[in-house]
Amino acid sequence: MPTADEVTADWLLAQWAIPAAEHRVEVEGASIAYRAWNRDAAALPGLVLVHGFRAHARWWDHIAPSLAASHRVAAIDLSGMGGL
Repeated sequence: MPTADEVTADWLLAQWAIPAAEHRVEVEGASIAYRAWNRDAAALPGLVLVHGFRAHARWWDHIAPSLAASHRVAAIDLSGMGGL
């Protein structure tokens, strides 16, 4: 029987294996990068994930794929942070 650590590691690797599409959008002269899952699923509600100080959009890569089962998900890089 796998340990809890092994189950968690397997889950995390499976989440990271689900690719995100990378995009950029211009906002008042600043190029804002974001990662998206299910972006074109117009029938689903949208969900925007915003990181904290000194972080970046990839901080959501472990949970965003699960959220994308029921939402269009976008994880943004705040201006001056991340940048994909």
